[in-house]
Amino acid sequence: MSERYTHLYFLPNNLYSTGAPVIISAGTLLKDIQTNQILVQLKMQNISEKTIIAVKVKIYPFNIAKESLGQELESDYLDLNISRDEFFGQNTAIPLEDLTTRSFSISIAQVIFQDGSIWNSTNTEWEPLFTPTPLIDLLKDDALVKQFQLEYGNDSKYGFEESSELWFCPCGTWNKKEEIHCHKCNKKIDVLHTINYDLLKKKCDIRIADEKKKTQTNKKKMIGISIAIFIVLIVSLCYLGLKPNSVHYANKENNDNTVAEMTSGDIKDTVKSIASSINSLNNSESQSIFDSIETSIESVDNIDYVIAYKHSSKLQINIDIYIDFIPTEVYSSIQNDVEKIASNINKITNKSQEYNTVEISIFDKDHVLVVSGNSTT
Repeated sequence: MSERYTHLYFLPNNLYSTGAPVIISAGTLLKDIQTNQILVQLKMQNISEKTIIAVKVKIYPFNIAKESLGQELESDYLDLNISRDEFFGQNTAIPLEDLTTRSFSISIAQVIFQDGSIWNSTNTEWEPLFTPTPLIDLLKDDALVKQFQLEYGNDSKYGFEESSELWFCPCGTWNKKEEIHCHKCNKKIDVLHTINYDLLKKKCDIRIADEKKKTQTNKKKMIGISIAIFIVLIVSLCYLGLKPNSVHYANKENNDNTVAEMTSGDIKDTVKSIASSINSLNNSESQSIFDSIETSIESVDNIDYVIAYKHSSKLQINIDIYIDFIPTEVYSSIQNDVEKIASNINKITNKSQEYNTVEISIFDKDHVLVVSGNSTT
């Protein structure tokens, strides 16, 4: 309700009585600041398979000293159509006659169902059930919550809990003790009884380790693919004589240290145009380098790099590649790749009789040499 009302008292949450078809989820005592009227507001939930059409409640008012203020008040909720799991009553305010009321207790006296059957109270106490615990509060770790959901369903939001007559499914649903499956999500209570949080933690640690390993493996693959594409681009330009508009060149005739710098915005279209020309070659040695270029190019957008293609003379090609991150564990494989690619490049470019030496150097982000390889014919 709005600021017009002041809360004077709250009932314990989730009040339940043995065999009852309803849970009193919440209740509050309100004071209307404008009229000084004292009101009771309840929120109830149907936990029965049957549809509820009417409910009779009894309210027992107390003063500030917790002393009874006399006869209980009965109130009816009529013209209902409440299916299982649905809440009701929260939009209804019940006025109390005694304005000195400062707390109250509650019971449900009668519930009438759509099929004509009636549940009557057995006068057992209405006592609070446990309050369902959200998974994040229970596990205090997002990774553990994810592991729980992997094990017991993505709809899991709460921990599994039970009382003498009811159990609360992780999906957020109350079930009766005799129900061996959650009536909403079909989780088995026998499986939920086997939840082991220590084992869940171990499985979570294994999953995270595996994910990190896969991530590192993917990074290694990305580095290898990127290096190959970069080198293919440089060699293709010199071998085919292509100079696409998206790459800017210094004048080779006027500068012995010609440098072509390519950013990730340039390289995609450039490589695709080169690849189409390469495909027309009938050269097995060149084709072995250029294979799969079309499928590999998509990964380039995620790599930060600068390539320098230098002509120190007409007889030598120097290719310098700068990569932000190179895991130390891939140095040896990169070394082998660099030497092999340099040799293959040399074979191809040597056919043009313009170059007889190829040297490839790979640097980290601090311009520290990581590996290099060369081939001379």
